[in-house]
Amino acid sequence: MSKEVKRYSYGYVDDGNGNRYLGLIEKPDGNLVKHEDYESLLAERDALLGERDRPTRASADVLAERRRQVEREGWTPAHDDLYDAAELPRAAASYVLNGANEVPPCIWPFHSKWWKPRDGRANYVRAAALLLAEIERIDRAALQGAQP
Repeated sequence: MSKEVKRYSYGYVDDGNGNRYLGLIEKPDGNLVKHEDYESLLAERDALLGERDRPTRASADVLAERRRQVEREGWTPAHDDLYDAAELPRAAASYVLNGANEVPPCIWPFHSKWWKPRDGRANYVRAAALLLAEIERIDRAALQGAQP
């Protein structure tokens, strides 16, 4: 008895309002996989893949954090496109360099209510997700012919 294997890929989905989201897409229907389904999906994937082919936990956590930022915090690609003065990289640097402090560092580009440090690893994951958002913003600007 063989088990049906679902096909997934990372890609962008347009929400119909001009926003594009990076996420795990179920094939062939093209629907975005819900954030809360990631854990079971990752376990299923790990059972099917060999050690060498498996993405690292760190990379999966960064993508999941980026998705959380979009879905739960509302930091959509369209919103990120408003930040063209290195706000996203400065936020990432803040989590890397000063994440253990309750008070945001002077380079923190946003209101202090958005400063939410956690443990060291979680801060690094947040920083990496913010850098991913910045890279995606630069890529979108380049596609539109704008100056990144």
